[in-house]
Formats: sequence, structure tokens, C-alpha cells
Amino acid sequence: MDKLRLLWIKTVKRFVCTSILLCSFSWVTAASQDSVEQALVNYFQEIGKTPQEKLYLHLDKSYYSAGETIWFKGYLLNAITHRDDSPSNYIYLELVDKGDSVLCRYKFKRDSIAGFRGNFQIPATLPAGDYYLRGYSSWMRNGDPDFFYYRNLKIGNSIINDILSEVIEQPNAAGSDRMKIRFYQGGGQPYSDITVSYTISRAGEKLDRGEKKTDDNGILEITSPSLLEGRARVDVRFENGSMDYATSFFVDNSPEDEYSVSFFPEGGDLLSGVLQRVAFKAQAATGFSLPVEGFVMNDRGDTVSTFVTEHDGMGVFSFTPELGVNYVAHTQSDKGVIKQFPLPAVCNGIGLSMTTRDGSIFYQVQKSPALGWPGSLYLVVHVRGDLRFFVPLTNEKNEGKIDTGILPDGIAHFLLVDASGIPLSERLLFIRHPEAAKLHVETDRSKYSRRDSVKMQISLADVEEKPLVGNFSISVTDNSYVRQDTTVDHIVSALLLTSDLKGYVENPDYYINDPNDRLALLRADLVMMTHGWRRFRIENLMHPASFEGENYIEVGQTVSGDVLNGFGKGIEGASVMVYSPECFAMCMTDRHGRFLAEGIQFSDSVTQLIVQAQNVRGKSNLTVEVNEESFPQASNIRPYIEGAPENLGDYLSIARDQYYIEGGTQVYRLREVEVRGQKREKDVYRAMADITIDREDMPTFAMGYSAFDYVRTLNGITLRYKEDGTSYLSIRGSEYEPLTLIDEVPYRSNETLKQIQMKDVASVSIIKGAQAAFFGTRGGGGVVSITRLDGSQPISDKPAPGVAFISRLGYHVVKDFYTPTYATPEQKQSPTADKRTTVYWNPAIQFDSSGIAQVDFYMPDNAGPCCVTIEGVTEEGYPVRYLKNINE
Repeated sequence: MDKLRLLWIKTVKRFVCTSILLCSFSWVTAASQDSVEQALVNYFQEIGKTPQEKLYLHLDKSYYSAGETIWFKGYLLNAITHRDDSPSNYIYLELVDKGDSVLCRYKFKRDSIAGFRGNFQIPATLPAGDYYLRGYSSWMRNGDPDFFYYRNLKIGNSIINDILSEVIEQPNAAGSDRMKIRFYQGGGQPYSDITVSYTISRAGEKLDRGEKKTDDNGILEITSPSLLEGRARVDVRFENGSMDYATSFFVDNSPEDEYSVSFFPEGGDLLSGVLQRVAFKAQAATGFSLPVEGFVMNDRGDTVSTFVTEHDGMGVFSFTPELGVNYVAHTQSDKGVIKQFPLPAVCNGIGLSMTTRDGSIFYQVQKSPALGWPGSLYLVVHVRGDLRFFVPLTNEKNEGKIDTGILPDGIAHFLLVDASGIPLSERLLFIRHPEAAKLHVETDRSKYSRRDSVKMQISLADVEEKPLVGNFSISVTDNSYVRQDTTVDHIVSALLLTSDLKGYVENPDYYINDPNDRLALLRADLVMMTHGWRRFRIENLMHPASFEGENYIEVGQTVSGDVLNGFGKGIEGASVMVYSPECFAMCMTDRHGRFLAEGIQFSDSVTQLIVQAQNVRGKSNLTVEVNEESFPQASNIRPYIEGAPENLGDYLSIARDQYYIEGGTQVYRLREVEVRGQKREKDVYRAMADITIDREDMPTFAMGYSAFDYVRTLNGITLRYKEDGTSYLSIRGSEYEPLTLIDEVPYRSNETLKQIQMKDVASVSIIKGAQAAFFGTRGGGGVVSITRLDGSQPISDKPAPGVAFISRLGYHVVKDFYTPTYATPEQKQSPTADKRTTVYWNPAIQFDSSGIAQVDFYMPDNAGPCCVTIEGVTEEGYPVRYLKNINE
């Protein structure tokens, strides 16, 4: 088997059709078979012509502290072959809170050595809690956001201790609409008699707001019916002398014993007159699985089958459905909660049934007795859009066996297709072979002391010990403080399993860890039967769907738009210049007045680009309209694990010490004041606002935006277009442009907001509904009120003719991971403490022609056991992961 596996790895042949299987069906005419086969090949060739991308991030560790740096290596791969040949040169990474608010957004540029390597610092003011990372390329946005990269993260905070808060009583579905929050100092002293304002919202809509004082124990008690309605966000804020504190809490008030059970007949439909397997999955309201048991009863009161969960809420049972009979599953959870769920309706149909055993796949076509054989049928199999084989089927020859050795690792998609190319039934199978590529690590010693030099040799080879090359990264972490999270994806489970399925897969490593674990592979089949959504959905194999994507492959940074004359018509041949301190580009407009400036390189330190246009006569009396920059709405269906790692407290203590060692400063929640003769008063229209975002609550990434670009990211704000093609902001879908107020001065157009950079803004308020009526007819579309930090310099209604000022998200400038050197006795005796928890990080291991790489680093002061994690893909696209402890 290893040799067969190695042969596949070396060749990675596409569009494989087994001639032995094809020749055995002589009853199908060669002409018709060739016609269908050619159509299938054409279909999958079209899939291959359209780039498909997957993104996976290798992080340096499993959890973090505020103030720390997240180090990552991004693997943007061909989604079909898993080779590192994706054409996109930029990826986006976002840190998002539990309420799906994007806190930080960064853009990273591919480099020639490490590919996508990067880092960013977690704000030291970030409250402790659950967050997630989301990553994608511009091209990936043309697909389903469920296939972006997601990773839930626990982030603690031991830096801020002047104001702390915690929820000491949660509302619950049993009827308690009370929530208690305690505010206290790091030493435990309560903040008593402090007025706290709070807002309760859900999905961006405000449900309740108010103000209350904390009691003698620093406890704020909020009572609201809005806390009884499931998931909600509670934003709190208080000001105490020079202190200004705001944070958010997320309430999940779903009933603890609430659950649902979904049923999935094998092949797709519940077929009458056929002994059929039905898989099921039980899921609690938390998003995690739970054990259930039960029985299936027909509408005559007969029990036709019983069932019990086998693994992670999943199981399977069999029975023979009858047409015209309804079936209901009676279930009981492990907590004794009894519920009923209907099974899908029974139909006369046809479907696939499949099992795997001893390296073979056994398939059979199941058909309701009342249904005739529907002409020519074909079994089509592809893996990640790569056609693997095609088998004609007849009523007499409707079953067979396939050797799993001809399929690569990953999810194989089996389709039962009629002569017109329409899939009649589908089935997923997970294929896992013994490892074809292996990493081996050797250190120069078995034991190391404080600040000792570590020399590590890494070799990459196939099963015959022949050297391989690839793209790999390595992290070495201190086992005393950093524990591996076994519940999340790693590069093998992500690429082979979860990245091709829509939905949440619990404990994916279980199905990947040991390719020889037969029980794990059997249970992986439950995952295949209960996850009907996948990356490649096929509607008709005879008619390849044309691809129409709104987002382009981002090879370089671009700026596009239109140049218009005074009548709003495009000007042909106008010269357009785009420039900033970091870049300069020129282009010409086409016959419609459209322009595209390419090859621009600017980092996120650039806050503004200038776009200037002139017509063929050198005149600038024209209008430049630049296409807006947009980002996908954040959403995460992956549930958060309750509690914290057992050693998180010790970890946060060490992380805080290292933060100060590296020059971090103490953070205090100080109220912002004007460094002027007197403090500026707050926006007088603030009391009317439905929402006000102050500077300290604005996400970090927004500082590089214009006020126009930032306001359009707020909930309830959309972008609309006038008849002349210009864009304006719309509050709650209103057809009227909202009134713009800047430092309480009205302006006639939202365009003015594009001249204001968020780095200069103190607050943003949105006024809508009845409160906007205060401004008369001008407030018919609502009001956007901006207060600037200085508030003194008036701005013009329109920029100069032929000029536009725009903001774009530039690429983040990454830094190298710093490893201290202790080569001399003086360095080794340095009094500066070394409390690194990520001992070593390298996003680009360099293998020589013999498949050997050498890495060197020094141990920190805590010279205990360390965990070495290496991830990457070989040149042929085979994912590999290595995990081992050293210095034990």
C-alpha cells in the first residue's frame, strides 16, 4: 500500500478513469459512453480552470494574553491540489469578538521566502474573553464565507488591573431576566456608587438601555426582558473621576437542555421499499453534540427502529420506509429531556449506498420497487473537483467494488448521475491512507539548561526515505505554560476534512490522527453522512456553470473608479495619477471613463491616497469617483468551549512579565481630555443619538479609514447610489441621504465625510427615527454626526476639482521573531529576565536538496519541556504535521 501511495504522491494525475472498470460494461454503446465521459471531463476541466483557494494559518500557540503578539504562517493553497501555487498575493486577517464585531483587520503581502508570514499585537486594553480569527483572500470572497479560515481563541488580560469586571450572575431561560456584573480594582476593592450606563443589543439592534449605580460591593444589577431572548450583547460604560471604562459581555440565554436532532437518509432521500440506513446528529443549543437515544415510530403507532448515539452526537440506524407513511423519531437526551422530530418524507426514488472494508469501497444502487430503471446511469467520483473515475451502471450491474488506493486522501464525492447530467443521489466518503511523507527531528542534546543553545535538525522524506521539499513552519513553546488545544484544526485535518465541509466538525483530529484506526475511520463516515454541505456543489454535469465573481484575484494593490465630466458622463483618455508617500501610479481611462491603477505598493502606515485626474487638454474641471473598498460581514457558527485552560492563570502571569520585559507600558483607563486651554464639550446632539461610538471604542483598523468608509461598516448602514452613479450612505435602507454634521456644522453631501480621516475623529453618532425629525426635512434620511478631536478647522463641501482623497487598507509591515542570543558568558548572565512562552518561531524552514533543515535557538530562563510543532505541505501538496516534546 505504501508504494501505491507513493506513486500517487509523485504523479498526482488528474482525470483518472479506470479502463478496467469501463471495459467491463459492454452493454453501453461506445458512442454514448464516450459522449458522457467527454462531457464529464469538460465539466471538471472547467472547475480546474477557475482558481480555487484554501487558507490555513499555523499559529505559534493555542491561546494568548492581551499585549502579546500573534505570530502566524499563512498557507494559501490551490483548493484542488493543495499545492502552493495560488495566484493571490494578499490575504486578510481579522480579530473578531464574540458578537461578530471586527476589532482589528490586517492585510498581508506574500513574500518570496516565507510566503504569507505575519504578526500583529493584541491590544493591551482588550478585555479577556472569547474571540476568533477569520482569514480570506479577495478571490475567496466569491465563494461561501463558511469556507474562509476560522479559529476560536481564548485571550486573557493580566495587564489591566485598575478596573476589572466579571459577570457573577447570568440570566437564564428558566425565567430569570437578571444579570449581575461586579466592578473592582486589581486588589479586590470594589467600585461602589458608580453610575454605569448599559446597552443591550442583538444582531446590531438595540433592545434596551439604561443607567444604574453599583452597590457597596461594586455590583451592577441589570433587569431586562431583553435578556430572556437568547443570545445578546451587553455593553457597559462608567466614568469615575479620571477613569473611563467600557467593555462588553455576551449572554447566551439558550435553555441548557434545549437540543435538536437532524436525520440524513443515505444517498439523500428516504426511499420506499428499501432497507436503508439513516444517519442522525444530535446538537445542543450550545452548538456542541450531546448523547441521545430513541426510537422511530410510524403514524400507525408501530416502532420500526431504535437508535443511540455512537460518537459525538452521531449515529446510524436502518429500516424499510413505506410510501405514504409518516415517521417520527422519539428522542431522549442524556439529561432526560424527551423530544420528537419528524423524519424526511418518503418517496419513490433511487440512491447510493456505500461501505468501506479492508481497503475497498463497496457501492450499490438502491431503488424503490415501484420505480423503473431510469435509463443510463453513471457513477462519477471526484476528490476536491479532481475527476477520478466514471462507471456506467445498469439495472443488472448496479453494484461493485473500488480500490481505495486509486483515491487520494480527503473527501471523495460520489454522484449517481443520469444521462442528462443531473445528479440523482450523492454520497461523501473520507479517504485516509498511511502517511506518505514524514518529518523527523533530532536535537544535539537530550537535555538543556537555562539559556542553553539548541541545535535542531529536521528531515523530510517519503516512506522510502527519499528526501522531499516543501513549505513548512515551526513553533517551539514552553510546555509549562502553553498547552496544545486538541479540539481545533491543524493543517492535516483542515486541508483533508473540515475545509471541504460546511458546518462545525467536533474534534477533527480524532479522524486524522491515526490512519490505521479503523474505528476512527468508521466514525468519520458518520461525519460524511451528516454533513451534506460541501465546497463543490454540482447541479448538472453536462453544463458547466459559468463563473461570475465580483472580487478579483489580488495580484497587486489597485485603485479603480470613474472620471466624469460636468454632465456626469465618463471621459475617455483622461490621465489618472494615484500617489502617496509610498507609491505612485499612472493610468488612462477607457472609452467609458473607467480607470484601473495597478502595481501600487503601500503599507498600512499610509492613511490616505490622492487620486488626481486631467482630461486630454490638461484640464482638471472634472469629477473623480473611486470605487469603494468593502469587506464581508463577520459571522462565526463555531461554538466556544466553556472555561479556560487549566494553567491559564500561570500563563497570563508569565505573559504579563514578558510584556513589561519587552518594553510594554502599564495601561490605565483614563478619560480622554483635550490638551488645550479648556476641555471641549461633547457633541450637543449626542443625547439624540441611537448609537455613539467614542474614539476609545473604535476598532484599531478604523484609524486608517475615512469617516465615510468607517460609518458604512456600522450596523444598519448600507450604501446606495444616486441616478448619477454617486454613492451615499443609507440608514436602515432609507432612499434619502442622511444629513451630515461635522462638529455640529451641516454639510450638503456625505461626500464630505471622505475628507475626514478617522485618526482625527473623537466620536461618531447616528441619529434616526423620531429624533431625526428635530432637523426638519433635512433629517428625513437620518443624521450622521462627526465630532473631530480639534474641531477647529472648517472643511470645504467638495474637494478640489479632479482630485479625490481616499483611504485604503495597506499591507501590514511584519517583523521578524526575536530570539535572544546567549553566545557569551556575559550574555548568559544578563540580569534581564527571559520568560518567553513561544521559545522559537520560524515561518519558513529552509530544506536543502537532501531534505534537511537546521534551526538554532536558545532556551529561556525556564528550561523545562518544550513542544515542537511543525506544519506544512510538500511540493506535491501533501499536508504534514509533526508534534513532539523535547527536553523532558
